[in-house]
Amino acid sequence: MRETKRKPKSGERKKSGLVYNILIAVCFLVIVYSGMRILLTLKDYHDSEQVYQNARNTVTLADSSKEQPREWYQQVTVNFPDLLKQNDTVKAWIYMENNDHVNYPVLYKENDDNYWLRKSMDGKYAIAGSIFLEGKNRPNFEDCHSLVYGHQMNNKTMFGSLSDYKDDPNYYEGHMYFQIIRGDVVYRYQVFAWSDQNENSDVYAVYRDKGEDYARYLELLQRDAMTKTNVPVSTDDKVVTLSTCSKTSDRFIVSGKRVAAYVYATGQLLDEAQANAYESQNP
Repeated sequence: MRETKRKPKSGERKKSGLVYNILIAVCFLVIVYSGMRILLTLKDYHDSEQVYQNARNTVTLADSSKEQPREWYQQVTVNFPDLLKQNDTVKAWIYMENNDHVNYPVLYKENDDNYWLRKSMDGKYAIAGSIFLEGKNRPNFEDCHSLVYGHQMNNKTMFGSLSDYKDDPNYYEGHMYFQIIRGDVVYRYQVFAWSDQNENSDVYAVYRDKGEDYARYLELLQRDAMTKTNVPVSTDDKVVTLSTCSKTSDRFIVSGKRVAAYVYATGQLLDEAQANAYESQNP
């Protein structure tokens, strides 16, 4: 006997049509909401970067197109009096050589590492937050180990470009150095290690003075390093660790040791003893 298909009743058709319309409406709202979130995020990025572009108006970069040789301390100068008019909690400026992205003020809030996490330099909420110094560190970078934090943004701003150390095996060769500028003095650091780390790792300890604990810390950095740079490091060295998010772990760090210091006013290159003395006299 031939089977015949049952025609849906009128009420069933109305019910299925209503469900379909609700699903369409929900999908539409999700699309609108997602679009709005993307637009708001892009606006947040733009507004935040504009704040830092204003800060960069106090910075002079050497013209790399000129053929005359430049010393490392001639690459960037910062007008700190003008910079501090924008925010008087700025403690330094960080500049990574041969990197167009890492060129930012370093903010600081004593004993508070959340303050600048989602705030731009103008104090307003910002997804990108700010580059900031660990609150337990002394703000003049005289500690044996100082920590500087920044978000890893997808557009490479803030510390978004640090992941290039692990993603590109040739990156290190052209990006061995970064600078910390403090008022009238600039410090140069040579990168010697980078690695993925857990947020509770011992690498996030602050060391004010050299000793056995600091020696073990340096061994930890070198042991976990993704690439062996063969840069010698000892407890006589002062280290700055840059920390950001990681796509493959909780955090990603890049550590550099101080290899040079220069005072703009006197035109004097400082050895390590002189640099330590300068820090003590200029807290």
